Amino acid sequence: TMNLKLPLIGSIITLAATSKLFDMLSLNLQIGMGEPAALEAAAKGCGNEAMKAHCINHAHLMRTEGAQLKKFVDHKMFPISARYMIQAAPSVRQEIEIMGELSPEFRAEADQQVDAFQKTAEPVMTYIVYGVAGLLIVAIVTPMYAMYPALMDFGDKAGGTGGGTDMPPMP
Repeated sequence: TMNLKLPLIGSIITLAATSKLFDMLSLNLQIGMGEPAALEAAAKGCGNEAMKAHCINHAHLMRTEGAQLKKFVDHKMFPISARYMIQAAPSVRQEIEIMGELSPEFRAEADQQVDAFQKTAEPVMTYIVYGVAGLLIVAIVTPMYAMYPALMDFGDKAGGTGGGTDMPPMP
């Protein structure tokens, strides 16, 4: 659920998971699987644990309380367009057709949002990498400049005799 609420990438995750779910669910129903079993199987492959839990719970409600298949999209984690279109379908056959049509549309929209996010994030990431590289350079060079006066002082004390020891000179 947290992944679906993340800014910028939450909608991408929602669209991609919904696309997978609708694609698998429509295929499962087309091959003649029962509605609760088809929903459970599609939920296991949708790629999002929150959607999976919701769909498996709804499949359980379908078996025990006779809930309709189209009511599973009546949740805020699904795109609102999918909710309206599937809720308006008068038959299961039309629900399958709608899910089959919406799946590639949601995948294409998710791909467009990924491209837009990449184009937006790329310059930001480039500047972050430049900033980290600059900090590393400063972190390496700063101690060298801090040691420079101490090294010069050490050279002055040695007197240039080459030994650099504190022993008095020989008479």
